[in-house]
Order: sequence, then structure tokens, then C-alpha cells
Amino acid sequence: MTTVPMETGMLRLFREERRFPQECAASRKDAFRRTLAFLNRW
Repeated sequence: MTTVPMETGMLRLFREERRFPQECAASRKDAFRRTLAFLNRW
């Protein structure tokens, strides 16, 4: 699977990113995976 760097300093501006960095990173990766799957089907 292709990966895209999704970690930026801007993420720290969001309170949830500061409180739950691992969960947010997992959510971004899942969203990216789902987006690629959708585009492949489209």
C-alpha cells in the first residue's frame, strides 16, 4: 500500500490531536485507506 506522510506540525493545533495522538493517527490512516479503496472502485 502506498503511504503518504500525514504528520505535520499543524496537527498540534487541534485539541483532540494533542490528547489522543495515536488514535488520531490511526483514524487518518484508516480514512486514507478507505479513500484509496473508494477511488479504486470508482
